[in-house]
Amino acid sequence: MGKELNKGEILERIKNEEAEEAIRAAKSPQDRLAELQLAELEEKLTAKKVEDENLRKLRLINALEAKRKEEERVMTQSLCNHRKPNNNPAVVAYRAQDYVEQFICQNCFKEWYGDQVPTGLRPLREHIGGSI
Repeated sequence: MGKELNKGEILERIKNEEAEEAIRAAKSPQDRLAELQLAELEEKLTAKKVEDENLRKLRLINALEAKRKEEERVMTQSLCNHRKPNNNPAVVAYRAQDYVEQFICQNCFKEWYGDQVPTGLRPLREHIGGSI
């Protein structure tokens, strides 16, 4: 099974263990307290590093997901013809209190303000809601 130790090796191990015990006993309580505090501080620092790394990874994942969603939104809006199935415009409008008109496509949710809406998609004046 295991390697059997001879008397010399056994005595050597006992001497080493006794020496380590003597060193531990010789340390002052302040030294032992300082060692414990240092070990606790190192443990907290390691935990903080792991937490920071996990947070960095989560932020990276969230940033990539936001970028993907924005690219998907832009692609959807660029492919939309902003029309209903009956070929009428799918653009609705709202006039804010400062009389700025906001237009939005009901299909892709693209927004325009004022005179930015493409020709042929602007709803009739009487169909624009909001302040008069």
